[in-house]
Amino acid sequence: MKRKGVATSRAEQERKSGEGGREQEERRAKIGELYRTAEKREEVRGGKGEEERKKKERGYEQEEKRGRGERGGRQGRREREKKKERGRQAEKRGRGERGRKEGRREKRKRERQSRRRREGRGEREGGEEERGEEKERGYDRRRREGRGERGKEGGREEKEREATNRRRREEERGDYRYKRGTTAVLTKTVTPLSLELVQESVQTMDQD
Repeated sequence: MKRKGVATSRAEQERKSGEGGREQEERRAKIGELYRTAEKREEVRGGKGEEERKKKERGYEQEEKRGRGERGGRQGRREREKKKERGRQAEKRGRGERGRKEGRREKRKRERQSRRRREGRGEREGGEEERGEEKERGYDRRRREGRGERGKEGGREEKEREATNRRRREEERGDYRYKRGTTAVLTKTVTPLSLELVQESVQTMDQD
């Protein structure tokens, strides 16, 4: 470790001598002169040195290019352009300017799909969808054909047909019949087939 007051090198000794002192004085004088000229410049430029002003301007330009504003808070040119381009891309892909609304392509696609669905359900007649009587007629036709008002439920005639068919099948089969006039109670009716089976089983039991 070095101790205070002890000259450890020749350079330090020379600095402490007269020659080194003269160099230090010259250096100080130069620094003082630079300070004075800088102060003068600041006075001329209204409190800001020219170099300082240029440096700041360059900094602002760089920030503006990089995408920050004049004070680093607002958007820069590049950033604004980038954002616009992103918006355009989103619009093309089917989302809106801010990525929330529907885009042009998406709208067209959705319209095409709904048109196809309408055509398939018989809602459109003569090429264009019409309201009022035309629409009601379409609904009536579908109800007659056996589809419901929205093309999903069974129509009146179809429902009645199904009910009569179900009753006929149950009467023919004769095992389970819906009891009319009561809440859903199922009553078992004995058929001749089941009677025969019972008799056979009774006979076998007697033989044993």
